[in-house]
Amino acid sequence: MSTLTKVFALLVSLLAIFLCGVVVVFVTNSQNWKELYEEEQTLRAAAQVHAQVAEDAQQGLKTRLEALIQRLNDDILALEQENFNLVRQWSSEAQARVQADRKSMTMVELSKSLQSSNHDMYTAQNAIQKSLQEAHRDMIAAQTQSIELSRQLDSERVKSAQLETIRRRSEEKIHELQNEIAMIRQRLEQVTVASSELRSGMDRVTAAQAAPVGVSIRGEITEIDDNRAAISVGSSSGVRKDMQFKVIRGDKYLGSLTVTHVLATEAAGWLTGRQGPVVVGDKVTTGFD
Repeated sequence: MSTLTKVFALLVSLLAIFLCGVVVVFVTNSQNWKELYEEEQTLRAAAQVHAQVAEDAQQGLKTRLEALIQRLNDDILALEQENFNLVRQWSSEAQARVQADRKSMTMVELSKSLQSSNHDMYTAQNAIQKSLQEAHRDMIAAQTQSIELSRQLDSERVKSAQLETIRRRSEEKIHELQNEIAMIRQRLEQVTVASSELRSGMDRVTAAQAAPVGVSIRGEITEIDDNRAAISVGSSSGVRKDMQFKVIRGDKYLGSLTVTHVLATEAAGWLTGRQGPVVVGDKVTTGFD
């Protein structure tokens, strides 16, 4: 509660006490109690009216004082904010002046440094120009050498392709010759066996191991490794080294197999003249039915 409010409350209280005292004196001195009572009621009503008026006046004054205090506080805050802005602006301007001075000094130093750098740059540019000219000459020489090497490489590639063609043809010719040699050996062996049987008769054990002349030997492919293959018949069925088998699947001819190794129940050899893919399970036969 403000001081002014307390003063108004004290005045109202004193006024009420004073009025009460007046009433008491008046009642004591009056002879007519009814009149005194009516006067007391009147005075009391008047005192209440005055008290209400005083309270209303006090409330209005309090409201005006609070509004005035609020405006003063707002003005104080505005002044403080303006002072803060001015201080900050002054600080910013001071910093700007310091930075401007520093920039001025820096610009002078930079100017001197740029002059020195320009001189160094000019010197370096001349050195780089000379290096570029030398590099250009070296590049032209390297390009000429590269062109010559490319020509030589193309020539070597052509020669390599020609050699590859010759190699393939030679391999094909070698395979053809091997097949012919194998066939000749097989026929020669068959003729030799037949001739030997006609002259002196073959030993029964040898006859048991060798297949009768004119009877084909049949088996099947049991293993394949690139151009080598193993078959399911061996020396016990009359298979001999350099013997040639036909590889078939049904009625389709797939190529030839020339025997290079012979065991009792199996043999192995080279696949030549392939007419299609050979797989495990394909049949082999000497073809002499």
